Amino acid sequence: MNKKLATVMAVYLMTAVLISGCSASGDVQVAGNSSQSSSTPKASQTAVGKQEDTEIKKLISDYFVKLYSGYALNYQKNLSTGSIPEDLKSFIAKRAVEEGNNNVEVGLNFPRFVGMNGVTMVSYKLLTDEKEPQIDSTFIENMDGTVLYFVKVNLLASCIPDSLFDAHFTLDPDTNTYQKTSDIAAEQVDSIKVQAKYDVELVKEGGEYKIIRARESSFTPGAKTRLFRYNNDFITRLPYLELEQSEDKTGFVNKKDSEIYKGECAVITSFFDNILSMDGERRTLLSGSWDDSYSKFCLLAETIGINKDKDKNEILLIDDKYKETFPKEALLLQNSVMSIKKTGDYTITMHPAYSKLNRWYMVSFNGTVKKSIGSAYAQDYAFDFFIKLTEGKTTRISNVKLNRMTPVVKTESKEAAGSTESTKTAAASDSTAVSDSSGSSQADNTAGNSVDVQ
Repeated sequence: MNKKLATVMAVYLMTAVLISGCSASGDVQVAGNSSQSSSTPKASQTAVGKQEDTEIKKLISDYFVKLYSGYALNYQKNLSTGSIPEDLKSFIAKRAVEEGNNNVEVGLNFPRFVGMNGVTMVSYKLLTDEKEPQIDSTFIENMDGTVLYFVKVNLLASCIPDSLFDAHFTLDPDTNTYQKTSDIAAEQVDSIKVQAKYDVELVKEGGEYKIIRARESSFTPGAKTRLFRYNNDFITRLPYLELEQSEDKTGFVNKKDSEIYKGECAVITSFFDNILSMDGERRTLLSGSWDDSYSKFCLLAETIGINKDKDKNEILLIDDKYKETFPKEALLLQNSVMSIKKTGDYTITMHPAYSKLNRWYMVSFNGTVKKSIGSAYAQDYAFDFFIKLTEGKTTRISNVKLNRMTPVVKTESKEAAGSTESTKTAAASDSTAVSDSSGSSQADNTAGNSVDVQ
């Protein structure tokens, strides 16, 4: 009896182990499928064919070209009522038109007013490469006949400060749409470059693909909530000047932008060469005229020649607000500075806040400062500036801000045998942040394109 019972128990235990093993194996397989679901399509997620992919990308491109040929202001009624514009219906699936037209929750998101960093974008124009629109469409998945693409659209956006937008547009609080109440002067409108991202879903109708949804990425449910002006997660800012280097690293891909950049760097270089070349006497005289009056400061700046480059072209835009735009410390006219000798090159970097009207640069260099005439003592400093240039045929500097003037202390390395030196930078002095036309701080964002200039 005991032998029979032992045999039964053994069979029971073996069966339990096998069942447990199968279950664990099944769990591992499910987990494996789950981890791969975002990158490896299942059988029902197979990619579309090459020919279909080409046709879909052309349809998407044509749709966004047509979409952005209209003004954001003209789409306000469509946004508030959900009506689909007639000139877009040829791209839209019949089902979407029949079920979604005149429904504010329709899955078609039209261009709208978007706020970002204190400015509001009021109109858009597609950016192009050799007349081809900068639209990038990437296949994501094919689920049960519905095809999803992720689309990036590069745009030149016209924008104005929020305060100006509020003065010229009236909000309908029930729909979060706007009506224009007065015209805006052309010189008040700035331009920035942005990238808008969309999720586009398509279905086949009559043997060809049509769009059933084209929604902003980071989609926010509820039309009124989505239309909130500062709901801007689907859009990011791009550098205004395209300064991508060529493959051989000998130049730039965009020659037009690179020429603008080089010309602006030349103006900045001339300005600092002029400031750094002044001796102690001229610094003292220029400082006194700065304190005295606008006319005396302009006259001495002209006499000394700090406002012109080597070809006698004017490089400074000085007006009666010169004490705000060209503060004394930004011209390095502090009483403690008698002479500065630059060491190394200028590093000139396009600021993230750079736009058509706000052409900001960050400039840094090192220099040896003497604080009294005849003194043998000199101190090394690291200088960081913000420089704003004018837009137009004649490029001039309209604003200079000294961000930091930081002592560089040389100390002997503990690991060296007394001959090797290392440098460390002392704590920075008070820094001044650059603001764009909206007043948003950009000082901590150092991304951008830079060049070292002799």
